[in-house]
Amino acid sequence: AAPAADFNADAHAEAFLADAILRTRKAYFEHNTPRDFADFDPCHPNIQKNRAQIDRILAWKMGRIGILAAGDTGKGKSRAVYALCKRLLCEQGVDVCIWRAKDFFAELEGFVRFGRDESRDFIMRVAARRVLFMDDFGQEAMQASKQEWARGWFFDLLDRRIGNGLPLLMTTNMTAKELADGTDYRENAFVRRILECAEPVRFA
Repeated sequence: AAPAADFNADAHAEAFLADAILRTRKAYFEHNTPRDFADFDPCHPNIQKNRAQIDRILAWKMGRIGILAAGDTGKGKSRAVYALCKRLLCEQGVDVCIWRAKDFFAELEGFVRFGRDESRDFIMRVAARRVLFMDDFGQEAMQASKQEWARGWFFDLLDRRIGNGLPLLMTTNMTAKELADGTDYRENAFVRRILECAEPVRFA
């Protein structure tokens, strides 16, 4: 039998595809977000001291420069950036790559096999994502002998994103001096790279 005259197969297929994509994005967000961070209440009384910083993060718009949310733990910075990622992913359909720093660097270490460093393809894939969120940078546990190697690859990732005009979202408990490994952060190439793709938002 012929299909009903008012049935639009193309529109039906597009709606089905859009729904599947949305479900995939929601599943990705839920899988990569700590369970107690999935729902965020910016009005919670414990974080009102930093409400201006939180509102600034939640209002972020796509551009070349992302956000470096820095400050002590428990201030709401990670929760705010996860909420931002949820909006970008699930409401605006933006390609967002979410990594907890300890998982990222553990994955990076896994690309050294039998004395061969096969990290480049991994770094290139992550660097090419439209938005990259790196949560809790500086809390990753690495062997001392591999720290300089890992930072070198992260430096390469930053260079690629800067070259392509792509933003970085990052949270850290570290100060600028700690990020610069004790040197003058204004002269430190690593910190300068971060600041080229992420604007500091300091949590008190």
